Amino acid sequence: MSHSSPAFDVHGIVHELAHYLPAQAPLKDFVHHNTLHAFQDLPFQIAILKASKMFGYQVTLPIETYRDLYLEKKNKSFGARCGY
Repeated sequence: MSHSSPAFDVHGIVHELAHYLPAQAPLKDFVHHNTLHAFQDLPFQIAILKASKMFGYQVTLPIETYRDLYLEKKNKSFGARCGY
């Protein structure tokens, strides 16, 4: 009994994943690089949430933290945008 399975296409997978990786290696000194370049065609909020899911980044603070900051008057613009 023989089982046939599709060949593992390493080149194709690396080519696809390369889209999500920075185009340059880390540098000794700071140089700005848009780490979300793979998501730049999306609205910002959607892009950061997709990047969070893909890369495991924490891209926002918990809503409770924003509420606490608002109540402490440290983030006045947040409250204005959200109707507080």
